[in-house]
Amino acid sequence: MYSSFDKQCNGYTMVMDKGIGFHQMKDQIAIAKPYMQFVKYGFGTSCLYQPEALLQKNRLLKDHEIIAYPGGTLFEAAYVKQLTDVFFEEIISYEFTGVEISHGTVDIPDKEKYEFIRRGKSLDLTVLSEIGKKTETGFHSLLDSIKHDLEAGADFVILEGRESGTSGLYDNEGNIQEEVLETLSKEPDLLRYIIWEAPCKDQQVAIINVLGVDVHFGNVAFEDILSVATLRKGLRSDTMLTCLK
Repeated sequence: MYSSFDKQCNGYTMVMDKGIGFHQMKDQIAIAKPYMQFVKYGFGTSCLYQPEALLQKNRLLKDHEIIAYPGGTLFEAAYVKQLTDVFFEEIISYEFTGVEISHGTVDIPDKEKYEFIRRGKSLDLTVLSEIGKKTETGFHSLLDSIKHDLEAGADFVILEGRESGTSGLYDNEGNIQEEVLETLSKEPDLLRYIIWEAPCKDQQVAIINVLGVDVHFGNVAFEDILSVATLRKGLRSDTMLTCLK
């Protein structure tokens, strides 16, 4: 019976790590490795680790082919402090395998953003760019921003929802902007590069029911990794009829 529901799914999950320990991470990998492709150290938390503890976790994730990267907030803080050179040096020295280039809080000119994306690629990192504020300027601008980031070399583009799921893509009550879904549903070639920050189940369900199970989700809590996997496999009532037809 179990193998009957082992449906292949191409949707990735980015998990937000707000400070779990090495042994907890090992346990998470043992239980949910097939369903977690990225681990993001939330906010600027990676700066607060003891160096050896951070290296130990990053090496564990690398050994299991899970991409580890610090949250975009840390990149923006480095930009404000004019420490982006040091930021990239430490990305490498602490053996991160990815980097997020965002401008959700700090206004960074597009030209500079593209240069940072290219720099990340030159260091052989998986580069994720984030778009948040620009969703407020209109949906055509959203599409243009996604395309420009990809053209600059980004491997994935994150659509911002924040940890709370109440900004960017969503209204103050956490409801997704239907026009965003409708607009991107017409762009199948872009969907495989987009990560939807969707920390809440209702958001995940709404996106899957419109775009299918292969969408990528971000800002998923560790305790929700398997829950998201059940939504993708039709093992939860919310998506059963969509997935098991």
